[in-house]
Amino acid sequence: MRNKIEDEKMRLLKASDEYEDQINQDITLISDTAKEWGGRLLVIGGAMVLSYLSVRAMLGKKKVKKEDKPVEVRSSRTSARDILLKSLSDKVALVLLELVREYIVKSILDSANKHDR
Repeated sequence: MRNKIEDEKMRLLKASDEYEDQINQDITLISDTAKEWGGRLLVIGGAMVLSYLSVRAMLGKKKVKKEDKPVEVRSSRTSARDILLKSLSDKVALVLLELVREYIVKSILDSANKHDR
C-alpha cells in the first residue's frame, strides 16, 4: 500500500512539473509577443505623431480668438503660396501615412509567417 501511494505521489509530482514547464513556456511566449508588438506600436505611433507634427508645422498655427487681442482677418482670396503649402503638406502626409501602412502590413505578414512555422 505504501509503495502505491509513493508511486502515485511521484507520478503526480512529475505531472505537476510538466504542467509548470508548459505554463512557463506559455508565459515566455506571451511576454515575447507583447514586447514585439509593443515595439511595433511604438514605431507606428512615432511615425504618426511625426506626420501630424509635420503637417501642422507646414500649415501653420491658427489664431485663437481672445477677447483682449485683435483677431487677424484674412481675405477670402487664397494666395498661391497657401495653395502650394496645402498641396505640399497633403502630399507629405500621404507619403508618411503610406510608409506607416507599409510597415503595418509588413509586420502583420512577418508575424503570420512566424506563427505558421
